Amino acid sequence: MSDNYRVLRALRLYLVLDPGLCGGSQGLVRTAQAAAAAGVTAVQLRAPDWKKRLYAECGRELLKVLAPYDVPLFINDHADVAVAIGAHGVHVGQSDLSPEDCHRLMTPGMMLGLSVSNVAECLGVDPALVDYIGIGPYYKLASFNKLEGFRMQLGVRTTTNVSRTVRVGGYVAYGTRDEEVKGGGSVEVAFNRHLTRKLTLTARHDVMQLGAGQNALTESNILSSILSRGDQRLSMVNRGEAVYEHEWCHGVSTFAGARMQRIFANRYVPMLRPDGVPVNSVSDAAVHVGLRLSKNETVYRMPFDKQSMGSVYPILTLGFSAGIPDALHGSYEYYRLEGRGASRPAAGIRYRPELPPVGYSDITVQGGRIFGKVPYQLLKLHEGNGTYFYDPYAFSCMNFYEFASDAWVSWFWEHHFNGVLLGRLPLIKKLKWREVLVCKGVWGTLSRENNGSTAGTQADLLFPAGMTSVSDPYVEAGFGVENIFRLFRVDCIWRLTHRDPTPGQETQNFAVNLSLRLKF
Repeated sequence: MSDNYRVLRALRLYLVLDPGLCGGSQGLVRTAQAAAAAGVTAVQLRAPDWKKRLYAECGRELLKVLAPYDVPLFINDHADVAVAIGAHGVHVGQSDLSPEDCHRLMTPGMMLGLSVSNVAECLGVDPALVDYIGIGPYYKLASFNKLEGFRMQLGVRTTTNVSRTVRVGGYVAYGTRDEEVKGGGSVEVAFNRHLTRKLTLTARHDVMQLGAGQNALTESNILSSILSRGDQRLSMVNRGEAVYEHEWCHGVSTFAGARMQRIFANRYVPMLRPDGVPVNSVSDAAVHVGLRLSKNETVYRMPFDKQSMGSVYPILTLGFSAGIPDALHGSYEYYRLEGRGASRPAAGIRYRPELPPVGYSDITVQGGRIFGKVPYQLLKLHEGNGTYFYDPYAFSCMNFYEFASDAWVSWFWEHHFNGVLLGRLPLIKKLKWREVLVCKGVWGTLSRENNGSTAGTQADLLFPAGMTSVSDPYVEAGFGVENIFRLFRVDCIWRLTHRDPTPGQETQNFAVNLSLRLKF
C-alpha cells in the first residue's frame, strides 16, 4: 500500500474525540469503537487539558478497540506520547511542536497532520514533512441570509496555552447586501478551577434571530444557510453584557448580571407605533439574577467551560430580571420571572426518567411571567425553527414572530424507545435503528397593554404581520428514527393546532428535520 493511498483512505471520515462530549476516557473508547464499526476511517485523540499519562493510558485502550477495524489513531499535540504507545500518527497546531521537530521524534511510517486557519499558514506548509492539513475553523467563514447577503467572518480566541485564567475572543464580519461591518468580543475570567466561578464580559454589534431556540444553529453558521427553510427575520442588535456565575458547591450555582442593548428595525422586522409612525429602534437595560439546582449531576469540567452529562434527578433553573427605565434613552421598566436573563437558557425543570424496558424520556417544562408594558421584542417570542435542522427546544413547524406571550408555560417531550419496536422487525433489527416519539406545546396569554395584534391596541408597537397570542395552545407531535449509521436522526413533525392559514404567515403544517447524534 502506497503512502498516498494510506493517507487518503484515513482521511475519508476522520473523527476527533472530545472527552467533554464523550463523558471521559471510557466514553472516548466506547465512542471510537462505535464509530469504527459504523465506518469511520481515522480517529484523533484530542484532550488539551489532560496530562500525558492519561493520554497514554487512553491511547492504548483506543488502539486495542480500533485494531480489528484497521482504523489508525492520531494523537493530538504530543508526539512523544504517540511514539511511546505506537500510534499511527500525530496531529499538531500552529502553537505546538513544529513539523520538523515532530519528525525528529516520530518513527518511520508515522503520519503527520497540521492545522491551518488562514492562507499564509497554508502556503507555509512543507509538503515533504506534512501528510495532510486540517483547515479550520471554517463553518463561520462564510454564510448567507436575506438581510446581509453573502456574509464573511473571521475570528480569534486565546487558548489555555496562553492563559488558564483569562480567555479573550473576538470576530469581525461583513455583509455584501447591507454593506455593514459587524463584530463582537468577549473576556472570560475564571477564579476557581474546581468549581465554576467565572466573570464573562461580552459585546456585539451584529445581526441575530430573536426568538430562536436554545440549540439553534447560529445565524453566521454555513449550515444555517444551507438548511434554511426561508424563515429568516434577523435584527441588528447592539448588546453589552456582564455575567458572573458562582458555583457554591457541586449542584448549586447562582448568577448575577446586567445587560444593555438596542434592537434596530429593518424591512423584514419593522417597528410601527399604533398610529403608523415608524420607530428606528428600541432600547433595553436590565439586571438579572438566577439559581440553578441539580443533584448528583455528572459534569465534565474544563478551564472555562463545563459540560453537563445529565442527572437521574430533575434539574431546576429559576431567575428574575428587572428592566431599568431610562438607563438607556427610552429603556423600559418591567419585571420578568423566568430564568437567568434573556441570554441564558430558559427557566424550568429538566428531567430524564429511565423507563425500562421501554427506553427513557427527556422532559423539559418552562414558564414565565412579564410584569409591565414592553415592546414585542422584549416579550416571550416563542421558539420557531427557520431551518431543517432539528432543535429539541424549538417548535419545528412554528415560524419566527408567529406567537408571543407575557405569561406562558411550554413543554418539550421526547421518548426514546431504544429499538423496542423497530428491533422486532428482522431487517431493521440488523440496522439497529431506534424510534423516538416527540410532543411539544405552549400556552400563553397577553395582557391588553402588550398585545400589539388587536385593533385599538394599547401596546407601544404593532406586532409584525401574523404574530398573535397563543391563548389557544400550540401543539405539534411526530416521530423520528435515530441511530441511522450510528449518527443521523430524521424526524417527521406535524402541527396539530393553529393549522389554518394566517395573513402574514406561511403556515407550515408538516416538517422533516435532520440532526446528528452519535448513539451507542
